[in-house]
Amino acid sequence: MTPKGKLTIITTILLAIGVISGLVILYDYLETPHLISKDQAFAIATRTGNWSQNFLSDKTVDMKLLHVKTKWFAFIVDEKTFEDIIPHCPKNGPCVEPQEIHGVEAGQYVWIITVTGQPPNILSGRQWGYMIDATNGQVLQ
Repeated sequence: MTPKGKLTIITTILLAIGVISGLVILYDYLETPHLISKDQAFAIATRTGNWSQNFLSDKTVDMKLLHVKTKWFAFIVDEKTFEDIIPHCPKNGPCVEPQEIHGVEAGQYVWIITVTGQPPNILSGRQWGYMIDATNGQVLQ
C-alpha cells in the first residue's frame, strides 16, 4: 500500500470518528432537557414574590423539580440525572387519589417552590409559593 493510500484510510477513519462523535453530542443535546437550575428558580420566585433574606429567615423553603406526566400525575425528578424518582403527592398524603396540577401540560418540567411560616411567626403553618416552568423560567402560578 502506498503512503497516499494509508493517508486516505487514516483520514477517512478520523472523519468517521468525528461524524459519529458529532452525532452522539447532537443526540445527547436533543434528548436531555435543558432546564433552569434550582438557584435560578429560587431567584425568580424571590424576585416575583419580592422576598428578602430577612423575610425568609423564619420560614421553611421547599423546592421540587417535577416532570408532569398528565395533569393528574407527576414525578419528582433527580436534578442531576433528570430521572423520574418518585410520584409527587401534592397534599403530602398517599398517592391514592389523583389531584390536578393546574396550568401544566404532559411532558412539562416545573419547579414547585413552597414557603411555610414557622412558629411563633404570625404566618405559622401558612403555605404559599410559586410554580415555575423549568424550561423558560416563566411563573405559572
